[in-house]
Amino acid sequence: MELVVPIDLKRDKKVKRKIRELKDPVGLVIIDPKIIELVAQVTVEKGWIGFGTTEKIFQVLLEEYRKMAESWEKFMKEIMKVRIVEGNFRKEIEKVYEELKPDKIYFVKSGGFNPYWTVVKPIYEQMRKIYPIEIL
Repeated sequence: MELVVPIDLKRDKKVKRKIRELKDPVGLVIIDPKIIELVAQVTVEKGWIGFGTTEKIFQVLLEEYRKMAESWEKFMKEIMKVRIVEGNFRKEIEKVYEELKPDKIYFVKSGGFNPYWTVVKPIYEQMRKIYPIEIL
């Protein structure tokens, strides 16, 4: 069994094909408000929106990420079970890893600039030293 953790929740058919090749995949969508707040800050720092709007962006991103999680769940439902949780990104992965004992954890992300991945990458770098994690 393999654990699939999407980073950007894009409905990517190529990724869906790759996930079909996994044995008994389980999807874990983590809504971490702290990460989404950092994503809002990264977005503002890049100068795309302007300063002083981080809190508004955070609220919009949080709601949008919840909608994307539901949409991604529907998109992937035919090939795997998906669990949506709210909490600390790393702690939720560790909790599910201990519970399910998957052979491998896959982080799913698309190419190009991805502010969510910018925030999650340091967590990934730390976790891959402890857990069997790959990027799909």
